[in-house]
Amino acid sequence: MSFEAGVRSNPRASDVRSPDFRQPLSVIGRAYEPGIARERASAGPVRRFFGAALELVLPVLLLAALGVACVAYGDRGAALPGGAGASWLTLGHLLLPLTFLAIHLTNRRYGAGHAFAQTMLGWALGLGVLWAMREQLPVLLGRALPDLHLVFAFGSALLIGQLFSVLVFDRTRGPRWWTAPLLATLAGGLLFCGIAFPGAYVGTSVDWIGRMLTYGGYFVAASVALLLPYGLLRRCVPPRSGLGGY
Repeated sequence: MSFEAGVRSNPRASDVRSPDFRQPLSVIGRAYEPGIARERASAGPVRRFFGAALELVLPVLLLAALGVACVAYGDRGAALPGGAGASWLTLGHLLLPLTFLAIHLTNRRYGAGHAFAQTMLGWALGLGVLWAMREQLPVLLGRALPDLHLVFAFGSALLIGQLFSVLVFDRTRGPRWWTAPLLATLAGGLLFCGIAFPGAYVGTSVDWIGRMLTYGGYFVAASVALLLPYGLLRRCVPPRSGLGGY
């Protein structure tokens, strides 16, 4: 069976005799490149650390930029098709699912370990930027910063949802390329909704159940819509050796 990464269906006899060749049961679901695997195994810990750090630079910057954009556009009114949620939904809400797409692309290329590191480092960088600019932000945004309780409720829920999506993607990646990103965005997004809205609004007069259901429905639609850019970018971010070629 051939997967996306180009694993050959009929290895030559010389491949079978090679000491680097693995038996079929050991390579099912994994694209194996002996030369690359041997080179990584022989690299020292310092070299591996800096190699992984370089691989994370762009993913971390992308995730941090998307997070800051969600905050920056948190006061720009937006509406779902048909006008649903027009009174409270913002452009920041609509941009938020893109953070899941950024994490899925890293997970596809480098695996769950890199995606987990990207999420944590992206949050650290984004929060660092916002903290450093905390006095300028009200002027730049033209509004007061949101209440700390809301920031903590939505921020912690989003972090939990993103980390959960890393796990779901890793567990569901397979020959059907769309399964992992679809289920991971759905699971992470709905978990985010289930934590953020009650955490932020329970005990207040806000109709948080209606908002949660509305935004949950948006996440379902976004999970499907984001398959398009994910599918288009697959060739640009092929899985690294050992990740099954998908």
